[in-house]
Amino acid sequence: MGTVFGRARGEAPAAREGPVLVFYNGSAGGGKGAKLGRKLQELVAPGRSVDVRERSPHDVLLAVRDAMEDPGSGEDWRELRVLAVGGDGTVGSVLEAVMRLEATSDGYRPPVGVVPMGTGNDLARCLGWIGAEEESPARILKAACEAPVTSMDAWQLNVTGMQLQRGERAPPSLTQAEDGSFSGTFFNYLSVGPDAETAREFDGMRRRHPSLLSRQATNQVAYAAVGAKFVCCDLKGCVGHTPSLAKHGDLEVKRGDPSSEWVPVEGWKEGGIHGLVALSVPSYAGGRNLWGRRKDGPRVNDGQLTLTGFRSMARLACALGFGRNFHGEGLGRAVALRLRLDSTTKFVGVQVDGEPFHLRGPADLEITSGATVSVLQGPRFRSDA
Repeated sequence: MGTVFGRARGEAPAAREGPVLVFYNGSAGGGKGAKLGRKLQELVAPGRSVDVRERSPHDVLLAVRDAMEDPGSGEDWRELRVLAVGGDGTVGSVLEAVMRLEATSDGYRPPVGVVPMGTGNDLARCLGWIGAEEESPARILKAACEAPVTSMDAWQLNVTGMQLQRGERAPPSLTQAEDGSFSGTFFNYLSVGPDAETAREFDGMRRRHPSLLSRQATNQVAYAAVGAKFVCCDLKGCVGHTPSLAKHGDLEVKRGDPSSEWVPVEGWKEGGIHGLVALSVPSYAGGRNLWGRRKDGPRVNDGQLTLTGFRSMARLACALGFGRNFHGEGLGRAVALRLRLDSTTKFVGVQVDGEPFHLRGPADLEITSGATVSVLQGPRFRSDA
């Protein structure tokens, strides 16, 4: 059978019904994720709305695939679509779980749509899903069934030199190998330096005070306040001052061809870069544009990263706060990136799709192409998104 939509009073049935599997983060949006997840459960097939805090998306996908491929199920696995309800971290974990599935003989893996309930929601913004969280559950499912499928790039990250302080855990998107290195996949962006330090401190605040930092607007104000502290430290050169990446590390890239040689980034040393952002999507920190009007801006499925550098936290803060008139320094585009920090490097913050951690030299951070994943292009519920 197809998806069990049901109909809320006064709502028309979906124009095209099909099987939908929902993954939601119950704590997202101050509990709104759990509320929406329960409402969606009433409209989809039994057991097809799952809290990611309770069950692994990969395990659920395997079980649903086995059930749908049973000849007696009356369902077609190749018609399944997936909805991820939560912030960019939740969406990333669902995308990664889909990528881990063995493709069918025709290469099918279910495409993923997004109902945003995070702080930045940059992926949802790029794919046209901003505002979905304000719609009725029936309309959300209808949009998921009718949305066109497109592709987006995935990136493989390998890290050595990660330093976890007492009580800290590695980001859930990264897996530790026997040699102590970490690896994982990301989809939006990676930043190194002062902005990542801000993200790390904010993440700690949110863990300590979840009830106070459960709404997007409140979170953005708190994030700005933490960033202002780092701006002051940056200007005064106090203890919170972040070290110069250009002084303590080398940045190499591959341009155009993944099989080409590593080459140093021109202007890296001379620019005195303190912060580095590698973007795969044209949105950062809730819709900010860090690259300006340059033609080499990021695109979701062209197999390249757009690199932007910042000489100070103050400059980055201006770019985040005032946008149009303040941008980073263009470092070109790349199909692979390698940052090497020497042994004199103190703690340096890193964030990958909003998940922060620390590096301490000597450390290596390498990004290479991780193929593509299928996603659903949303109907752009809001014209201002």
